[in-house]
Amino acid sequence: MKKRTTEINNVVPVGVLRKIQQNVLDELYDILTQSFGPMGSNTVIKKENALNIYTKDGHTILKNIYFHGIIEQSIKDDIESITRHIVTTVGDGTTSAVMLSDELFRAFNEINEKNEMPPAHVLELFKTVIDTIVEEIRKNSRECTLEDIYDICMISTNGNEFISKTIYDIYKEYGMEVFIDVLAAIDENTVVKSYDGMTINTGFADSCFITDSKKNEAVVDNPRIYFFKDPIDTKEMAAMFDAIISKNIMAPYNKMANGDASATLVPTVIITPKISRDLSSIMNSITDFMSKMPMGQKLPLLIISDYHQKEEIEDICFLTGGKAIKKYIDPEIMKIDIENGDCPTPDTVQDFCGYCDSVVSSSSKTSFINPINMHDENGEYTNIYNSLLEFLQGELKMAKENGEDNHFIGTLKRRINALKANLVELSIGGISASDRDALIDLVEDAVLNCRSAAYNGVGYGANFMAYKAADACAIKSINNHEPNIMQSIYSLILSAYRETAICLYNSCAGREEAIEITKKSIAKGCPYNIRTKEFDYKVKSSIESDIVVLETVSKIIGLMATSNQFIVPSPMHNVYVDNTED
Repeated sequence: MKKRTTEINNVVPVGVLRKIQQNVLDELYDILTQSFGPMGSNTVIKKENALNIYTKDGHTILKNIYFHGIIEQSIKDDIESITRHIVTTVGDGTTSAVMLSDELFRAFNEINEKNEMPPAHVLELFKTVIDTIVEEIRKNSRECTLEDIYDICMISTNGNEFISKTIYDIYKEYGMEVFIDVLAAIDENTVVKSYDGMTINTGFADSCFITDSKKNEAVVDNPRIYFFKDPIDTKEMAAMFDAIISKNIMAPYNKMANGDASATLVPTVIITPKISRDLSSIMNSITDFMSKMPMGQKLPLLIISDYHQKEEIEDICFLTGGKAIKKYIDPEIMKIDIENGDCPTPDTVQDFCGYCDSVVSSSSKTSFINPINMHDENGEYTNIYNSLLEFLQGELKMAKENGEDNHFIGTLKRRINALKANLVELSIGGISASDRDALIDLVEDAVLNCRSAAYNGVGYGANFMAYKAADACAIKSINNHEPNIMQSIYSLILSAYRETAICLYNSCAGREEAIEITKKSIAKGCPYNIRTKEFDYKVKSSIESDIVVLETVSKIIGLMATSNQFIVPSPMHNVYVDNTED
């Protein structure tokens, strides 16, 4: 680097940035490994004017770590944001992702320096290797059983037999399609309560819609539900959106404010794949207005956006009796559909809705309780529901017979699971709030992992599936005489998983014994169960666990490696560079 002759500016160069990135990963590694695995210890988190939090949950610990330096804190914030995907899909794995990122980022930089390649090129090679390992992991998936559910829970809850048996019984009664929602009980008793309905893994568009601050949920009872099939990103679609809110909410609210006792708010739920706030004349004003309203006086309005479950949304629309609101390219076709009642206008869009008993939404999921076309007056499933379920089951059978790809088959499975699912509330009790909350962290991990295993298949836990896959792929790379750099990447990823396994087993044995246990696990074909001190094939997890962790590691490394300098807010924030030659 050239010697600086001017005053310090607000730019931190790549060499300094790389050291900071690695230092942050090293520190997070040291902090999170204290609570790693079943023998790890609780971390105590203290917040002002609040009770102590005792937790082993990696993401909870990560959220509560703060750095003094602006670059260090921003790196931590990015890692926290990226690992949130692990929490919402498979529950546990944040600590593993940070540990692996620490090992592999160091390896990435070594390869980059040794081969004198652009970081982007080395990153592409890393991603290619990771994709191959992910494919190898998926080959070892199998269907989830009730025994697997119990074993997964025992691992996720650190051997809590009562909770594991409770979740096992829920799956036994309601089937593998059940959707369990974990809540805090009001006393020491754990309670199970069930509802009929469908659930998607997408939550509310803005926290202003929350109606229950304790549960962090938005609840709209007996709503009209509007389904936008396409993004609200044109003037025509925005006009429909604004008309719904204006007619159902704002117009009657203004009348009520002016003393009209006959005016009534219409409970409204709007679902859209995307919404452009710039095109809507009402979106920003409605969210600002609702964010200032007291919790008990919120408008009966809920907006759900950025969903990715297109087919499941279509099924929910069908069962609620709604009509999809879509874009038109050809105005003549649009005109014909308007005449036939299949396309709304701002004047008629209010009636293009579906119905259910209630919509309950959190930041990560939304449940539609008792859609109108799901049950008849006797409480039996309707012909509409049965016909849709039979059609999808037939499509799934045909897809398997025709050898369709896993994505297509997986989509059909998820649609069937969503249709057949019951929503079960599992309220966790405890003698004290801290006792209950610590248990809730574990139960939420167990429930998410079980849900993922039921949908995607089951494998072994403790990062074993990725460790085994990396070992197999590394051997294939050597046998296939792949370029040395590819063999090196496979070897480094394998080494990172080996070190992570040794760290895990080191919590219950000396390092030499931990190394032997790690070697034996490959030969035995399963991870070592620290709780039973055996290779008993009971350390289980969703097959997606290692995949999600590995993909998260790839994102963390990619984000760091492709940044070649850091611009802090001002020169006074630049405490990282001086006027000396590097």
